[in-house]
Amino acid sequence: MALDQPTVSLIVGIGLLLQACVIGAFLVFVRRYQGIRCFLLGTIGLGLGFLIQALLPASSLIATTASYIVLLSGLFGLSNGILRFIGANNSARIYGFSWLLVVGLLSASAWWWAAPSLIISLAMLMGSVGMAYTAIRVWFQRTIPYQSASRLLAIALGLKIALVVAGLSYGWYRYAWPSVASLQVGYSVLILLLSLLWTGGFGVMITQRLQCDLSALASVDVLTGLANRRAINDYLEQAMAKWRRNQQGFAVIMLDIDSFKQINDRYGHHAGDMVLRHIGLVLSEQVRINDLIGRWGGEEFLLIVDAATVQQASFLAERLRQAIQHQPTIWCEQAIQHTVSIGIAVCGWHGFNETQLLTAADLALYEAKETGKNRWVVYERHMLNQLETGVAINNEDLVFDVDSSIYA
Repeated sequence: MALDQPTVSLIVGIGLLLQACVIGAFLVFVRRYQGIRCFLLGTIGLGLGFLIQALLPASSLIATTASYIVLLSGLFGLSNGILRFIGANNSARIYGFSWLLVVGLLSASAWWWAAPSLIISLAMLMGSVGMAYTAIRVWFQRTIPYQSASRLLAIALGLKIALVVAGLSYGWYRYAWPSVASLQVGYSVLILLLSLLWTGGFGVMITQRLQCDLSALASVDVLTGLANRRAINDYLEQAMAKWRRNQQGFAVIMLDIDSFKQINDRYGHHAGDMVLRHIGLVLSEQVRINDLIGRWGGEEFLLIVDAATVQQASFLAERLRQAIQHQPTIWCEQAIQHTVSIGIAVCGWHGFNETQLLTAADLALYEAKETGKNRWVVYERHMLNQLETGVAINNEDLVFDVDSSIYA
């Protein structure tokens, strides 16, 4: 038994509203993501547009025009939501102006020609133009980490455009314009089928983004926004593997804020947190984008930098020391002066695995603390005598190329 146009529109409208419930569930749990609310409102707009078609007389020009204005508003909401979600630059004013233009064109066409089939065709074409713009922006957005889901969404939007244009072109070519009911039924079924794809794609994008954010939270220090100890260890393993493959050298630089307990006692722990954040920012400004900066623990920071020789690492360490000393933290209109002690270990010179490098850098840092603070120290063999009993490290694997390790 063939379904008539109102029944098809009713089924499609209910289906879209059910999809809106799914998007609404995402919104409850991940409200901080931009674009989900707009996508939800757009899906609701599409559903309401089809319900208007199902409940109002199909022969009414006003009902047809109103339903397609609501449908196009829903498509605009979908486009705006998708672009907001992926972080594409889009202006609310542009969308507002475009929506007013669409409403004006449909209203003027309805008043001038009074042809429902023309209104439907014009609405389908204008909706396809908006979807084409969105699909192109999504497809070429290279910076998002959920490319596979975004590509699925772009393909769904592209299919909608292609099928609409192909259907209308066929009608024009055959000079056999479909009836209003045929246009509405065809467009309804098309929207229902493709909405499953773009709603599914959008849901997968939300899920993948949430997974990326949770993964980032697991590797980021909450206070400073730098890498945490887990991320540092992972990066160090990768750097060691790269060094073993192609001898690409690097250095481990460990920093400790001098007299940090006194800062906390004098200014308070909130001021101490501000000092940690400020020093993390200063360090970030001094290193290259490929270098890793992380909070090792407490008031200690650790850097893994592209420095193949002791001289390169020492030059960077001195630059870091001066930058931190000359850029105090401003707290309640007070300048909190601070300095750091630094330990340096270079891969291939001071260790051949992660444990050796971290131990060497830690011992050099200890030496800097013991010999006056506010200085940097390159690891030397004699510092092994400071290791506690039971610490496993192979002395034969540690080699050096410097005679003096303490610098003011």
